[in-house]
Amino acid sequence: MFVLKYVGRDGWTRPVYENGGILYVDRKPFSYREPMMYTKKNNEIYGDLDAPFETDEELSFEPERVVWK
Repeated sequence: MFVLKYVGRDGWTRPVYENGGILYVDRKPFSYREPMMYTKKNNEIYGDLDAPFETDEELSFEPERVVWK
C-alpha cells in the first residue's frame, strides 16, 4: 500500500500529498474519478505538475482523499 499524507493545497486548490519526502498532487480531484497523481516540479507545493505517478500498489490517503465537490 502506498500511503499519501495530505499536506495542503497548491495554487490551483488541488490537494497535495507527501510520501517519503516527495510531494504528489491529484490533478483532477473529483470524487467520481480515480486519482490522477503527479509529482510536483522541484518538489515545491506551489510548483507545476512534473511527471505522472503510477504504481501497482493500492493508494491510501491520510486522513482521507481530499476532493472537489
